[in-house]
Amino acid sequence: SSLCEVEKYQPFFGLTEMEVAEATQYMNYFEKLRQCCGFQMSVYNRLRLHGCNITKYKSLSLYPNCEAIKNITAIERVFYSHELRKYSRSKDNDVNWSEIGDCARYDVMIRDGKDFNGSPFTGCNSTMDRVDRKQKKRKSFDVT
Repeated sequence: SSLCEVEKYQPFFGLTEMEVAEATQYMNYFEKLRQCCGFQMSVYNRLRLHGCNITKYKSLSLYPNCEAIKNITAIERVFYSHELRKYSRSKDNDVNWSEIGDCARYDVMIRDGKDFNGSPFTGCNSTMDRVDRKQKKRKSFDVT
């Protein structure tokens, strides 16, 4: 999570506590929008929007729990007007969030059959098989 990383930059850039708090708040909004909005949102949220049974993924630490966000438009508004946003304009506005209302717009397109980067959705089973293979591979690299 990038939220955990913000404080690490404090000594390097000489940030005040207030600047760290503001950057942390900004990254919190950014992560929610990055994981829950756009064609590059979390695969788990795309699966959910496609109507797939995602129960087995809900306990994963990577699961973004986008459905728990009751008012994503409020997050869009706050993020859109955040002071730090002027330094981070997205270059890939065709696939990621860029303005208020994009979350709802992308959700509709995904429910209508689009998927990652706007490609056609290939089905719950094939996508979940791909996710499961990646998880298995990721676990094989984990060192305890």
